[in-house]
Amino acid sequence: MRLFADLTGMTAPERRLPQRARGRLIPRKGDLSPERLRHLYLDQGLSYQQIAERISCSSTVIVNALAHAGLLEPVSDRPVNVTRRWLDQQCTVRNRALRGIAKECGHSVRELRLMAEQWGIPTWMDFNRPLPAPVARLRQPLAPDLHRVLVSENGFDKLRLILALPGMPSLSAAERALGTQGLRHKLRRIELMLGFTIIERTRPLAATDSGQVFLARTEHLIRDSAPERPAKPYTRAP
Repeated sequence: MRLFADLTGMTAPERRLPQRARGRLIPRKGDLSPERLRHLYLDQGLSYQQIAERISCSSTVIVNALAHAGLLEPVSDRPVNVTRRWLDQQCTVRNRALRGIAKECGHSVRELRLMAEQWGIPTWMDFNRPLPAPVARLRQPLAPDLHRVLVSENGFDKLRLILALPGMPSLSAAERALGTQGLRHKLRRIELMLGFTIIERTRPLAATDSGQVFLARTEHLIRDSAPERPAKPYTRAP
């Protein structure tokens, strides 16, 4: 056949492989539905890792589901301005250290660390950071927002301070009554970390609707973490 092809100048027809049909995208349902993901990622401001922990899956599954729902736009490796979405992808999905990220974006490690704390993005140092001893003894699952605050520096003490704020005349009066300083800064850091306002700066101080829900769960957690006092023995009155 090769000799015939050389004499006649004919070649064998090119074999074409059957083109593979593109699969149809099946809408995700349940916890991975677009509506549920939009509420967790955009409304509540949770990171990939926090959503993955709540739904019990990997961060990669969450990223794919967000992209499938049209909630995730492609991001470049070298952004002009560091955004929450970009830093979340670098820290959580790609599991990169802040030192390597700092070399690309022109920010210092300290600046990136502050951004991650304000946006509630866990870094590779946060994943193994232990909970405060009173909370760790409970051995119960925590909501992502509470866990985010508790693993921060002095998070348990800050929550106890914020819990006492509603009804105080002002933040300055609260500092004097509670015997602390920098309360305004501490409250602002927690609110930036959570993504919503806890305390309205009114006279007297009052909790917002979201703050009331958060403070109620905080009060329940602190009450459960308090050590049990032994019951006093019953003594009969003379």
